[in-house]
Order: sequence, then structure tokens, then C-alpha cells
Amino acid sequence: MPSNEFIEGQAVQLQISSRCRICNRRGRAGELVFCTGCGNSNRPAHRACLARDRQHDMSPRRRLSVGDEECKEVDYSDCVFTRYLLQPPAPRLKLELHTKDATCAWIGVPSLQRFEKPQIHVWPRLQDLLQISRNAKPGQYPKLVSFIGGTGSGKSTLIRTMIQMARPDHPEGESVPVPGSPSDRFASTSSDIHAYNDPLSLSTKYPMVYADCEGFVGSEKPVAQEIIAALSEKNWLFQWEFGEESAEQKVLRYWQDKLDKLLRQVTQFLNSAESRINVEWGKLDYPDPRASVFMEDSDGRRLCTVENKTRKLIVKYLYPRVLYGFSDVVCFVTTNGRTSDSFLGQLIDWAQHSHDRILNQRTKPALIVILNIVVDMDEGSSSDATEDRFPRSAAPRLTVIFERSGTGSSRRAGSS
Repeated sequence: MPSNEFIEGQAVQLQISSRCRICNRRGRAGELVFCTGCGNSNRPAHRACLARDRQHDMSPRRRLSVGDEECKEVDYSDCVFTRYLLQPPAPRLKLELHTKDATCAWIGVPSLQRFEKPQIHVWPRLQDLLQISRNAKPGQYPKLVSFIGGTGSGKSTLIRTMIQMARPDHPEGESVPVPGSPSDRFASTSSDIHAYNDPLSLSTKYPMVYADCEGFVGSEKPVAQEIIAALSEKNWLFQWEFGEESAEQKVLRYWQDKLDKLLRQVTQFLNSAESRINVEWGKLDYPDPRASVFMEDSDGRRLCTVENKTRKLIVKYLYPRVLYGFSDVVCFVTTNGRTSDSFLGQLIDWAQHSHDRILNQRTKPALIVILNIVVDMDEGSSSDATEDRFPRSAAPRLTVIFERSGTGSSRRAGSS
């Protein structure tokens, strides 16, 4: 866990009280707990005060009425740190975070393209991650853990939380995904496939890398791509910050210089793609030749945008197959366990199609189904959850797929 100083500082920012609800005195982070059963569960209490409180009963007891919960203590530091990890970024930081996150891309389809066919770009993100460590050793073999699922299922938040929990004393020192914010509403947040390192295994022989895949069903253009595309618009940063279009030339020039600097950083990274693969069946939307304003590259060539239908097909079908071929573990994240029959059928079909097109993958990836933000579930073991979520009709199809892989064995899918 982070230090008491970090917890107490975050508690102030999150407006979480540090005053005991029993004695009304302030306490340090290590002295306080919350109780979900007695008193006000939104206010902490000293452990000593709570132990003397007659209403506080930790022994199992029958509920007397609707809403009457058993007493369960929650550590103050755990509560504050969890709230810190799960809070969405402040709107004022959205531009900075998405601009920084653009340089974490591994595989993607830039929204603006200059060739006759849409291209999938591959950036040297994995190599860059291994070079971050000062103790990097030759002969490292990265293990890829991929997160896929629908838009808004919480993939980015899960990865961000795991990375920051690995370095609780310096949770802001690592590159992490940008989670969605309430202001985005139904718009997709992340775009393409981004890669992030696991701080704890970075210097080991088998460093672990998390791949965050854009959601399967989302808006036509994710928030991240909208922001990156807008960097090319004159005076856009000034309008973003102040909501106005005009000001003194000196002020506009200052903000335009900052915008140009951000654009150079992003453009330098986007131009560093190791390979560009044509999508022969894809289509581009060409700019109107009569338009007075249009985007150009550094050579003065007009830029085209990738057709929305083409991009959705790439995200829904091509990205998962690519990740299947590279991953050691595939994590499918969903917020609706009741649709297990539907999404498991899709996963099985997707795995079978991917397997048919991959010839040199000796070990097939394991599957973890993550039921995220699921409430009112009966208590039970992980094996019970697996039995409940996997329809019996799926077992024969999984067996056929793994037998055809040539490994002679199959691995059970897990649920968490």
C-alpha cells in the first residue's frame, strides 16, 4: 500500500473525511476504518472507538429489515486508494493524457492516411517497453496479456489499476491507459491497440505486457482519435482551453506554439511505424476537392480518412485475431454475465477462425472471462462461476479447436 502521507493527501482531494464519526477527532490513515453495517458507512471511525461501540457487532447476525447489513470493516487506506484508482481523469487533463497515450500505441489504423488503401501501422512499442528498464537483459521473452471486450466494459480501468497497484508508492510514474470519463458518455475512449508494461516483471526474463484493445462496439471515432486529429486545426488548443475563438494575436500565438509542439511529438511517433500493411478490402473517404480547408501531410499531399465501416470491421474482427496470434492470455471483459451464451459463442467462433489462419503458434492462449462491475452474484468459488458461465454445449466445440491445435490437451477457461 502507499504511504500514509499519499493516502491522506488523496483523501483530501477526494473529499473523504478523516474525522472519526464517534469521537469527532481526526485520525491518521492507519488508525481509521469504515463499517458497512453500523452508523454512517460514509464516515470512518477510529478502530479503538469502533471496538467500544455497542452497535458494532462483527459476529454474523440475521438481518432485521431490508437494508440492515452485517458489520464488515473496510480499511481506510484500502478505501481511499481504491477510490483514487477508479476515479476518472479530470476533464482538464484529457488532452494531456490522450496526447501522451498516443505514443503507447502498438498496432493501429491512423484516422488520417495518405495512400490509396487504408493501412494498419505497427509501431516499435514492445521494444521501447523493454528498453525502459535499466536492468533489461538480453534474451528477454515478453508474455502478452490482451484485454478485449465491448466498449465501456472497463478494460482500460483494469489495466490502469493493476499497473498502479504494482507501484503503490509511485502510482503516477508509469504509463497507463486513459479510462473513460462521465463527460464522454457513450463515446469510445481508447483507439487501436496500446501496450503497457507490468512494472514488477519488467526486469525479469519473462516481462509481462498488457495489450489494451479498442472496444468492439463503440462510436464511429473514439475520443482519443478525435483529439489527435484536432491537433492539426489552427488555434484548436486555445478553443479547447477557453471555449472562445478569438483573442489578441500574442495570446493566440502563445497557444498555437504549444499546439504545434504537441503535434510534433505525436507526428514524430506516428511516423516511426516499423511496418505498414495495406487493407486491400478497405475504403477511404477522399476530401472534397472543392473544400476550402483540408488536411495535408508534410509533402503537401491531401490526407484521406478511413471509412467508418472499414474501421469498425478492423476493430471487431482483425484486432482480436492479431491478439490471438501473439497472446499468452486473452482476457475477455464484460459487464453483463447474463449474455454468456452470446459472447462465449462469439469467442469460440473467433478462436476457431484465428486458429485456422495461424500455422506457427505452438501454444494457444488461455482465456479468462472477467465479469466486471457485476453485482448481486451468489457467493461461490471460481470453479462454480466457470461452470455457471460456460454452457455445456460449448465444451465439444472447445475440445475440437484445441485438438486441432496439435497440442493434444485443452485448457479450461477461467472466470473472475
